[in-house]
Amino acid sequence: MKKTAMLLICVLATSATCAADMKDYESVKKTDIFRYWLKGVSDGYMAANGSLASDREHPLFCSPRKLGINIDNAVDILDNYIRAHANMAEKLRTIPIEVVYLATLKDAFPCK
Repeated sequence: MKKTAMLLICVLATSATCAADMKDYESVKKTDIFRYWLKGVSDGYMAANGSLASDREHPLFCSPRKLGINIDNAVDILDNYIRAHANMAEKLRTIPIEVVYLATLKDAFPCK
């Protein structure tokens, strides 16, 4: 439980450094700094999943074991989620990117 709490604190600290909502996504998604930031967020979520697994808790999402999430497919997965949820575009605009990205991962890789 302590590991999970510490990872959550790290994720929240990361969000403060980027402080970008989805309204900024289209203008920043091709910048190197954003792409590396998103990769870091993605790696953090993967680490959280590993910690949850070691604690025998339910993972945040269940990506295929052979799929490594790199910068390009992280952006692709997020773009696909945005297109699939176009009816929620206005609501998504006010949500931090990393929160939408986690929802994206949960949607793309649900646990069965």
